[in-house]
Amino acid sequence: MKKSTCELLSDDFSQILTCPAQQLNPVRLMRPVLENFLIVYFDEHLDENGEDFQNTLTQLQNKVSEVVLFNDMDICLQFMNQLHNEKVIFIISGSHKENLVPEIHIVPQVDSIYLIGTNSTYDKQWNKINGVYDNIRPLVESLSKIVRQANENNVSISFQSTGQNESDSNKNRLEPTFMYTGLFKKVLLEMDHDSQSLNTLVAYYREKYADKSKELESITEFEKEYCPNKAIWYYSKSTFVFGMVNRALRFLEGDLLINMGFFIRDLHYQIEQRHKEYISKSVDENLYFYRGQGLSFNDFEKLKTNKGRLMSFNCFLSTSSDKKVGKMYAESNSDEEGMFGVLFVITVDPKIKSTPFANIERESNYPEEAEILFSMHSVFRIEDIECLDKRQQVYEVQLTLTADDDPELRQLFNQIVEDIKMPTPPTKEELRTLLLWIGQYDTAEKFYLDLLNQSKLLIDEIYCYINLGRINERLGKYDAAFEYYAKVFSIVINARCYKADNFFRTYYKEVGSLYCETGDYSNALICLEKSLDIHKKLHSLDNIEADDHYNNIGMVYYHMGKYDEALSRFNQVLLISKKFLPPNHINLAHIHLNIGACYAQMQDHTTALSHNKMAVSILEKVLPDNHPSLANAYNTFAGTYKDNGNVEEAFIYYQKALRIHEENGSTNRHDFAPICLNLGRMYLYQHDYDNAMLYLNNALIIFQQTLPEGHESLAVVYCAFGEAHLNQEDFVKAVSYYEKALHIYQACLSDDHPNLATGYKNMGVVYCRIEKYEEALECLEKCLAILKKRLGDNHSSLVSVCIEIAYAYEKQGEYGISIMYLQKALGIHRSSGLPPCPEMRRLLHLIETSETLRLRLAINFN
Repeated sequence: MKKSTCELLSDDFSQILTCPAQQLNPVRLMRPVLENFLIVYFDEHLDENGEDFQNTLTQLQNKVSEVVLFNDMDICLQFMNQLHNEKVIFIISGSHKENLVPEIHIVPQVDSIYLIGTNSTYDKQWNKINGVYDNIRPLVESLSKIVRQANENNVSISFQSTGQNESDSNKNRLEPTFMYTGLFKKVLLEMDHDSQSLNTLVAYYREKYADKSKELESITEFEKEYCPNKAIWYYSKSTFVFGMVNRALRFLEGDLLINMGFFIRDLHYQIEQRHKEYISKSVDENLYFYRGQGLSFNDFEKLKTNKGRLMSFNCFLSTSSDKKVGKMYAESNSDEEGMFGVLFVITVDPKIKSTPFANIERESNYPEEAEILFSMHSVFRIEDIECLDKRQQVYEVQLTLTADDDPELRQLFNQIVEDIKMPTPPTKEELRTLLLWIGQYDTAEKFYLDLLNQSKLLIDEIYCYINLGRINERLGKYDAAFEYYAKVFSIVINARCYKADNFFRTYYKEVGSLYCETGDYSNALICLEKSLDIHKKLHSLDNIEADDHYNNIGMVYYHMGKYDEALSRFNQVLLISKKFLPPNHINLAHIHLNIGACYAQMQDHTTALSHNKMAVSILEKVLPDNHPSLANAYNTFAGTYKDNGNVEEAFIYYQKALRIHEENGSTNRHDFAPICLNLGRMYLYQHDYDNAMLYLNNALIIFQQTLPEGHESLAVVYCAFGEAHLNQEDFVKAVSYYEKALHIYQACLSDDHPNLATGYKNMGVVYCRIEKYEEALECLEKCLAILKKRLGDNHSSLVSVCIEIAYAYEKQGEYGISIMYLQKALGIHRSSGLPPCPEMRRLLHLIETSETLRLRLAINFN
């Protein structure tokens, strides 16, 4: 059966769409978009089979690679909503523009709008409209420059991390994207690129542009004519090369970086060679260059607050030796909505060794602009900011090229180089490992599979299988991870590999961690203890490699509810790590998160919050702001704020975690489910049951798809559903969900696990509500026994259980026993020093509503 257009739209743009008769939809819809910008052309009267259609398409594709044509606005909007990093230059032709502009103008992916036709009234009403043309030809002639300038406005910029004090060291602190761009730069520039690199890139392009004859012609010409001394020429002249290089560096897209690696190296070294020639002819006086561009409101605010500090351009940077050119671009960008026109005036001291730059005037498409091209990763100090035109929002910013960088990030940079055991020269293996560091698991998986298919060495197979196991574990594909680790074991045991003990140690460590993820804690401990035993034979326990073993064993104890033992292991890890790692290392952040989780379970929410703050502070300094680990940390941090009663802060961090997954397109991944679960519980807390059920259902679907049947996390979701129905007095459904949860807890947890106590308590509460007091007391007494065994007789967690037991006895007329439990609850609460809580309000309510208790309980509750 033929797929509908809407079905095809959901296929992640993996194929060209064919259009049913009488309905033109995305006629040339792409594979995943390869450039920063694409052209969307809309004309409701456009006919795919007509001559006008073919002419329009040809004219647009002659100038820009990525072009999509529509004649149905609903389908067009669906398409744009599926874009993530890309921006749209939207062209509208036809007679009903007045109805379409308001609808298009509010779409965030739309960068600018151009109208084809005679009506020019909208250019003043809607500030995304950048031009009105009588026909398409003059617009087409301008498109190359429009797209190039749009790309220039979207270069990757790193500022000093915000929220720092004014110490000298903080003035040199840059955002983490700077460091990761530097790591990729080091690998790409130093690694050996063999003769196959060009063929691999060409094959990659041909696959991505399979439906575009114009681009295929350019690719064939590139294959025949390219050589290293033509890198600047191709960067300047070729739209697809320019777009892909800057997209790769802006978003650190792994597949593009690896495939473009040899070209990026060639471009850098050609600029470096030209730079030497340029400097040798220059006098010792300062040089001045100019760059005009638009900055968004957020970036402009960062610029203003970082005066005197560092900023970096992480891509190749185009400037001019002519101030008029820079000012022209600054002023032209100030007209766009939400944009500030900025003229960067760059001062360069030729005596200071820093980022190389070169005059590329003779290769440029626009020789009159006197273009000077800086290599990637240039660092500047912001000296001064001056308003040139307040009405038009145009500013002049004085920059000085510097060799300074962020000393903390440099220390971490060196540690990561050591962590990934980067050889000299680096290899593609280091690129794959960096992809794991920045959370691009899907791309890393693709390249490890490619290596597996190409390599004939057993050692390569082992490393591939180990890393594929790790990747699939992080993606929540646990069965696949187990299969990869089993292959590692099979190879090592059958081939009698060199350093077999090292591989067995890694195998048991990774499989142990995987068993922990899937809830099989007994097997997890067995494997992790085996791994630790092997490690003891090979190394001292007082080294950084021992960390993983102690940490993983601590995680198993944590999930088993043995929080004291887990905390002991995590503190051991923290002591060792501080000896060997820089203070902003990612591993330290994860240790603080683990310690915070233990304190949260032990009801010490203040200490938990302190450790989580330290973790988030580190991760925000050293990870890209869309990294999955940052989303997980925000989720944990939000939970701690909720436990401390700060609901507003909790919501802020839950939303931050949610936004990372939405921007990454990873809302179907296993690590998105806990965020949905916690947001659902937050909405429950606020009695917003519609939103609560929406997020809880999403969490349940993802858990069911990614976890084994009967996993503890499913029980947690069922408990939340039970609470939702209990609060709405749907007791039948509440009992059903609580029973499901309890059965899972009983099957997968030890008899004294705190979460099993939670399952018994939930059943006790709902039984009280439906007046089954005997059943309620049976469950509540089991809950109390577990908590006393694990947490002691006077832990604050006992308060709510004692109150529920008192309630059940009161309803049965056992007032003396009821009073005993109420006194116990009150005594524990008073000794804990905790502020008033919902449990105490319930205690007071119970006394107020029972005349017998009021008369018999001679306690002052004020």
